[in-house]
Amino acid sequence: MLAAVHQFHSGTAVGDAVTNQMLDLQRRLRRLGFVSDIYAQHIAPELAERIMPLDHFVERPSSMLLVHHSMGHTAFDQLMAIDTPMVTVFHSITPEHFFEDADTRHYVRVGFRQLRGLARRSCFGIAVSNHNRRQMYDAGFVDVDVMPVRTDFSAMRAANAAQRNPADWLFVGRVVPNKRQVELVEAFAAYRATFGEGHLHLVGDVSMSDYFGQVLARIQELGIGAHVTMHGKVSDDRLVEIYGACGIFVCLSEHEGFGVPLLEAMAADLPVVAVDDAAVSETLGGAGVLLAGRDPATVAAAVRLVRESDGARDAILAQQHQRIAAIEHFDIDTLLLRTASMVEGTPVRRTSVQIQGPFETSYSLAILNRSLAIELSHYEDLDVSIFATEGPGDYIPQVADLELHPDAALLYERAADIPYPDVVIRQMFPPRVDDSPGGLTFQYFGWEESRLPPHVAADFNRHLDGVGVMSSFVAGVLRGSGVTVPIEVVGVGVHHPDLTSALDAPELAELRSTRFLHISSAFPRKGVDALLTAYFDAFSGDDDVSLVLKTFPNPHNAVAENLADLQAMYPEGPDVCWIDRDLDRGE
Repeated sequence: MLAAVHQFHSGTAVGDAVTNQMLDLQRRLRRLGFVSDIYAQHIAPELAERIMPLDHFVERPSSMLLVHHSMGHTAFDQLMAIDTPMVTVFHSITPEHFFEDADTRHYVRVGFRQLRGLARRSCFGIAVSNHNRRQMYDAGFVDVDVMPVRTDFSAMRAANAAQRNPADWLFVGRVVPNKRQVELVEAFAAYRATFGEGHLHLVGDVSMSDYFGQVLARIQELGIGAHVTMHGKVSDDRLVEIYGACGIFVCLSEHEGFGVPLLEAMAADLPVVAVDDAAVSETLGGAGVLLAGRDPATVAAAVRLVRESDGARDAILAQQHQRIAAIEHFDIDTLLLRTASMVEGTPVRRTSVQIQGPFETSYSLAILNRSLAIELSHYEDLDVSIFATEGPGDYIPQVADLELHPDAALLYERAADIPYPDVVIRQMFPPRVDDSPGGLTFQYFGWEESRLPPHVAADFNRHLDGVGVMSSFVAGVLRGSGVTVPIEVVGVGVHHPDLTSALDAPELAELRSTRFLHISSAFPRKGVDALLTAYFDAFSGDDDVSLVLKTFPNPHNAVAENLADLQAMYPEGPDVCWIDRDLDRGE
């Protein structure tokens, strides 16, 4: 049985995210009963009493090593010579094209090469975000869990907003090219030029002097020096004060491996406006305002919209509170214990599969999602759950709806404890695929149009591992629309009707001998208008026929208007029996 869980990272620094996580994990591991020390190649002087050089590591039985990896380093060969079982914790590496310095670019390349080496050497992996988990799969890891780099934001909730200026912008992050502070300054300048208010606060390490100089130069060129404060790196207490003083958090970053400041801002009650890149949408988890690009006027308009609309701001803050609650619910201790058990060889982990979309109503997509989840749950090697979400965002199902489907309700309850499933299968409308927490993400898809909108096809290619479609027609539409990820025709299930069922419907009280039936949503593509026109052209009230229409109320249902027009044209028209409400399956 494992007695010790140690940690290693090449570098350490006071306030550094990786260092902070190692210290937090050490406290947790010791509380769980493990011996736990931290080793590093480069140790900040202030941490010399808490962190030891890698040279001091002694191999002992019943121990393992968590290897934190975030950049290439020169201690790799020494690390690989250690026989102790290893688990890699990956914190993301910023791609080299963001850097001009030759040494930095070199160590970025080395870091990705070393990640592939760690995939061969490690028992398995842990990523600090799903975005990073996918990078680990690409590097050769087979089994990867996700553990957020931080789950406690209580300090930020204590931010005193008494001095808050709602018009002031804030961004927190190192002043480096991938954080895109230059573009943020340009967006803020556009905001001031249009609306004449606000101050921009930039917090973060400014040691990359070349890019810091570019930011300063752009501030001066735009003439907004009096309205921008570069705070540099600040203490934790000062950071909380700044969060409390600002009104909105704006992030135009192009590369975030997890995005801790986004979560800090949400915890401090600042609405977040951010560009949808890398792990940003995953970090926000459906909260905040996501932008497709960095056009200064668009960013400025988005910020103003949040500022002006109390309703929009309140809705954004409510979603952000839910997201922070979900992150803080994450059980790191359980993951650490599971990791130790897996290193020991105990088979304690099943593949987690989560169905995401509506599931609890009579909506056709909900029926499919519910049926798929329940059938998959019968496989003993799968840990199946359901997450309630729709195209516009996540939601909480009605208790009455859950009570109608107890098997699905149990799977829904499981989702709270599986925030990062191995596999996500999504089906919702409109399709939303950019913020999936799954290591692999698939879309179950039926599409009844001749083309897919270009932005949807682009999202499928960017975010999905594959699409399961309901027919070869849909597969052809996706391919013709430019979808390049794998597509498989998987069909769609059909429940056999129980022909002994009865329906007590007043609409069907006086059916005539010959009966035509149409069942649909009555969306325009269903052709109900053409059906009614043909029916009224072919028959009259003297004919022994009835047309039974089964639809349901929705904004696209124009049956009432169609019928009114035709009955005005044909006063002696044929019999129509229209049921426009939900029926249960038996009915």
